[in-house]
Amino acid sequence: MMAIEKPLSPLRIILWIVGGIVFAWGIVVFVDANVGRVSEEIGWPFILLAGPAMGLAGSRWFRRKKTRAPSPVHASPTQSPPQDDRPTGSRSQKTIFVSYRRDDSADVTGRIYDRLSSRFGTAQVFKDVDSIPLGRDFREVINAAVAKASVVVAVIGRHWLASESDEGLSRIHDPNDFVRTEVSAALRQGKPVIPVFVANAKMPMDSELPDDIKDLTYRNGVHVRPDPDFANDVERLIRGIERA
Repeated sequence: MMAIEKPLSPLRIILWIVGGIVFAWGIVVFVDANVGRVSEEIGWPFILLAGPAMGLAGSRWFRRKKTRAPSPVHASPTQSPPQDDRPTGSRSQKTIFVSYRRDDSADVTGRIYDRLSSRFGTAQVFKDVDSIPLGRDFREVINAAVAKASVVVAVIGRHWLASESDEGLSRIHDPNDFVRTEVSAALRQGKPVIPVFVANAKMPMDSELPDDIKDLTYRNGVHVRPDPDFANDVERLIRGIERA
């Protein structure tokens, strides 16, 4: 930005002119004493003409030296640029739906969810307990979440298949079972479904599953073991999600 010069007051202009005349007179005296005599026909015109010119030139130089361009405006040190609300690490746009049974694997699923949220961002990972708004129809929210998901993670524990309803019926064979609905919707929509086996669980045989989720048995999965293997196993899961 260019500096803006303020005009000098008349008094300062006069002082600069007088100073210029004095300076010119000093030059004439110096030349007369050290170089050779300066005649009045040359000396006085030089003093009266060159003096004011030198004074005005000096005033202009002094103003340029003194006047500076305004400093650029910097952001306050207390201000920081907008931050990505997602955590550092992977910036993948994957949206992950975590399917599980609360009475089968709630604890370890919570740990897996925390790691996935840390890597992909909380908004990118759906888990029913933390993600379903109050007052909403559970079925509608689940179906919509599965439809929006890039990847479905199906956590399978030792009681995932054997879990029974209050009536003593196998939940996985109940058409209204939400875990079955989640997996069935994901397979029907062609979503990548990654089985995650916890607590030493194994993949059920297709003969043990309803027709609409039999294809789950052909999906490649990953085992997530307790500590000290938990971190490495979850990292393997994350790599699988990123490639899915």
